[in-house]
Amino acid sequence: SEPKGRIFIRDLSDKPVFKVEFDLTSAPFRGGTHVDRLILSCAKRHNIFAICQECTEHFANEIAINHPGGTLFGKVSPKGNTRADGFSLSTQADTREVHFSAIPNSSGLEATDEHGQLLSVTVPLDEEGRRSVRIGPFVDAGLAVAAILAVDVLELQLMQGTVQSHKLARSEEHTSELQ
Repeated sequence: SEPKGRIFIRDLSDKPVFKVEFDLTSAPFRGGTHVDRLILSCAKRHNIFAICQECTEHFANEIAINHPGGTLFGKVSPKGNTRADGFSLSTQADTREVHFSAIPNSSGLEATDEHGQLLSVTVPLDEEGRRSVRIGPFVDAGLAVAAILAVDVLELQLMQGTVQSHKLARSEEHTSELQ
């Protein structure tokens, strides 16, 4: 797939709902860097819903999901060094957490809240990478899509070996502080 471009998220009647502009080109690893990776907006108007930035502070990659004005909503990070370890979204304001885990024997992904309540399910549709995302009631569809796409970016980095989980980064930070 292309490192830069635009995709559309469509509803069940194949009408575009969201537009996603993405830039997955590699940036040199620099502590404290914020690199725009995804911009989620309305498909018909240019109303921006979220801007996802890669954060490389403290040597642990995260994807920050920001409000259009730039304030932080939350951060998506890997729980380990493989897709099977899962990912989490920690929100800034109300300290809620959403867990993303691989569906066994599938390339699907499910999201649950801190109480285990299912929020969304993502399953592959075809060999071309198209997917179906089912979002539960009272779940913000824009936030769900932004978080799923942020997980995609981190998964790509895991496959390329360019991301570290928080646990690994924190243990390396702690080790370096002790020396």
